[in-house]
Amino acid sequence: MPKTQTVKRKRKTTPQIRARRDAADARRMQKRRRRRIIYTVIAGIVGLLVIVGFTLPEIFNIFGRTGPTAANAPGERVSIMADATHLAEGTVYANYNSTPPTSGPHYENEAKWGVYDTALPDEQVVHNLEHAGVVVSYNLRDQAQIAQLKGIVESYPRSATDPSQVCYLIMRPYSKIAEGEVALTAWGALDKMTGVNETEVRQFIDYYRGNGSNAPELPPC
Repeated sequence: MPKTQTVKRKRKTTPQIRARRDAADARRMQKRRRRRIIYTVIAGIVGLLVIVGFTLPEIFNIFGRTGPTAANAPGERVSIMADATHLAEGTVYANYNSTPPTSGPHYENEAKWGVYDTALPDEQVVHNLEHAGVVVSYNLRDQAQIAQLKGIVESYPRSATDPSQVCYLIMRPYSKIAEGEVALTAWGALDKMTGVNETEVRQFIDYYRGNGSNAPELPPC
């Protein structure tokens, strides 16, 4: 019988094995890089969607605020003035659409929160209204009524950094309303009364004071 020939396989040399291993490692690294890029992109998209989800309603809220909209919002609704430009300090603006005003042009610097025994200009306190404040304006001679009104205002929380400030509240004497009247103003809202009706005053303050959903801005107090 003829002898069967055995075919000998040629062994790969060490450099060839190393080259194959290096190529395989390179392919694995490339796959890992691709996966990392995909995961990073997905994470970025998810993060962006989360941010948009939180901020978009607020953006719409800022640019679309027109004052109180809830059916149970206290006071009279007053149209928000389109002009909210900053005025030079000392400028007198005569074209507000209510007395006291509830929106419109105002000074660049707002008043400190708190109780005042002297008048503050409308052009200054409108900036406080823009910052979710409530302004309590009074034309009272009865010192007992003034003390009662002051007691109501000062019963609200004060600033942790400046205890002299009653957060988001201004109380001031005001001669542009009838004698014996009190006027409460917030952004786009006005309530007037004769004398001091504590229930009505507190209802207005409790609803609008620091209410960021009603005013364009809500800075910390």
